[in-house]
Amino acid sequence: MKNKKALYLLLSANAVSGMAQGISMLAIPWYFADVLKQSSNFGIMYGTATILSLFWGLYVGTLIDKYSRKNIFLTISIVGTLFIGSIAAFGFYNNGLSAIGIGA
Repeated sequence: MKNKKALYLLLSANAVSGMAQGISMLAIPWYFADVLKQSSNFGIMYGTATILSLFWGLYVGTLIDKYSRKNIFLTISIVGTLFIGSIAAFGFYNNGLSAIGIGA
């Protein structure tokens, strides 16, 4: 292997990302159920996201074969960062978010 440092950094970043996703998968439903008392809204949003991701996954498979994986990864990372950052900024400046904003 030529570049072990890059591989270790990639694996470390993947591990951190996996832990963050795991925490989110526990914290968000818990927040909706215990704090907001809106578990039905969470169920609807989660079901919608699951159905959308099912069909999106089929389409994305063709994109990955057609374009560079690196460019797709960078684009998804940038778009995700902007999306989450804009929701956080909106909540910060408006002193909170609605249940739909949290679920997005």
